[in-house]
Amino acid sequence: MLMEVVAIRPDEGRTAAGTPEPQLASALARIAVLARDAGLDPIAVRADELAERLAAGRVHLAVLGQVKRGKSTLLNALLGEAVLPASVVPLTAIPTFLKPAGTRRLEVAFADDRQPEIFEASDADELRSRLEQFVTEERNPCNALNVERVTVYHPAPVLASGAVLIDTPGIGSTYRHNTEATLNFLPQCDAALFVVSADPPITEAEVGFLAEVAERVPRLFFVLNKVDYLDERERETAIAFLRSVLEREVGAAAAEIVPLSARRGLAAREAGSDAAWEDSGCAALERALERFVADELTSVLHAAVRGKTQRLCDEAASQIALKRSLALMPLAELQSRAALFRQSVEAAVREREIAHDLIAGDKKRLLARLEQEAAAVRERAYHALTRAVEERAPDERLEDVLEREVPALFERELGAIATLMERLIAQSLSEHEARADELAAKVRSAASDAFGVALAAPNASEVFEMRREPYWVQHPWQVALHVPPASPAERLLPASAAERKRRARERIAVERVVVGNVENLRWAVLQNVNDAFLVFAGRLDRMLAELVESVEGALAEAEARAGRERASTASVADAYAAHEAELAEIARTLGGGDA
Repeated sequence: MLMEVVAIRPDEGRTAAGTPEPQLASALARIAVLARDAGLDPIAVRADELAERLAAGRVHLAVLGQVKRGKSTLLNALLGEAVLPASVVPLTAIPTFLKPAGTRRLEVAFADDRQPEIFEASDADELRSRLEQFVTEERNPCNALNVERVTVYHPAPVLASGAVLIDTPGIGSTYRHNTEATLNFLPQCDAALFVVSADPPITEAEVGFLAEVAERVPRLFFVLNKVDYLDERERETAIAFLRSVLEREVGAAAAEIVPLSARRGLAAREAGSDAAWEDSGCAALERALERFVADELTSVLHAAVRGKTQRLCDEAASQIALKRSLALMPLAELQSRAALFRQSVEAAVREREIAHDLIAGDKKRLLARLEQEAAAVRERAYHALTRAVEERAPDERLEDVLEREVPALFERELGAIATLMERLIAQSLSEHEARADELAAKVRSAASDAFGVALAAPNASEVFEMRREPYWVQHPWQVALHVPPASPAERLLPASAAERKRRARERIAVERVVVGNVENLRWAVLQNVNDAFLVFAGRLDRMLAELVESVEGALAEAEARAGRERASTASVADAYAAHEAELAEIARTLGGGDA
């Protein structure tokens, strides 16, 4: 009997369903309208961005597995037709992203400055033929087309449920650095589907890979493919063996696996047979993925957006309340209170400059740490490559050793340093976020003291939140080298002395390769550090500027109306009061939950 797959690391319970998406989307749309009508464009823009995030919220699920395990066939079964090239066709190391759409099409992104190319397809055969041009070694040898990634858009129900499936290069392929690049990519994903098969259930290479994957992915699902080749007793034995390995390597108390036949599942979908689809085991996997998307990640997204929408609603209401208060204030009192507010803002501006100095100091310390790490990489890489060169087979060329060793070595080192620096950046900026909250609180307090209205504002952690889709990067590691030829004098030396000279020349050449690659690695991480601090400092300025500008805008508007008839001013105040009432109703509908 087939078992349904479940996430085997349930360290988080199910999240209760949040506010339904249509209600959230309607609230955000109305907040944007009210904010624009009140002249609060920055709030309206943030409402639009939240609505866009809600509409585009997708779960990114990487599909992993050793070559020949049936990953492509399983993905084709989930799509319902043979879109991805069969595993018998040698594939490049280009990831394929599968996203929802009403029609079939292919988008190809390039690593150079070329614009993406988009191809429409009327059926699976045409789409697969287009895809083969870019992701197979036969049609795109050694990625001569310089493709960075491809995205397949497809109307499959499993994608429409909110999942983006990512077909990654198989482990155990010709190039070991593909495995390292896959590992570096995984922390960006929400979950991973690990495919093994019954011939044998799991290999030593897969166990080693799995141990690293389990540390980098929040959720793991497991599939035992090709069970149609086993009888009932063999299937039970294979499942029991795989479960014991998963429990030992992943640390799950009761790892459950879905046994299935992707081949039969694809045939069932192509034949339109629901019974055969269920019998293949693929239906259980499809249900589990849909449940995971709906019950866990989608509800988490809705709860988070609900909380942010509530705070945005409060912020809009408080700023409109300020505008209403100022509209009714006599001009002399208005000007007096404005002077008090601006005096307080000047102190906040001075503190902002101190905050910038502290941010610059932390960046400098992190860059110094990067230099230390790069020096350590140089030493490790030099010893590792020198050892590999000296231990190579007699008929193996030096160039072949470097082509084999360099990409995997430096992808691994890049992943380690990038992970370390991202953690250090997060630690550093979290302290600055708290300081930014304090600065924003002082500006709000100044407004409250001056005008008697409490301004609401987003937490710095929301302002500085950075969202991105999983992004695959392959680096062009240097493997070319130049070994100086032996000098005439060297040719006259005894064999042992000449051999020592040759090894010394090779070590110098290897050192140059190491220096070049470490510099590439250092530069890639350096750019990330600089960008993170630059973006943070810029957002800090914008957050404070928007707070001050919202008050200044309200003041300018009120001063311009001060000389008008009282009835006109009261009418404006009444309009603001109506906006406040509607925002209060939106807040009540949202339930006021915080995420």
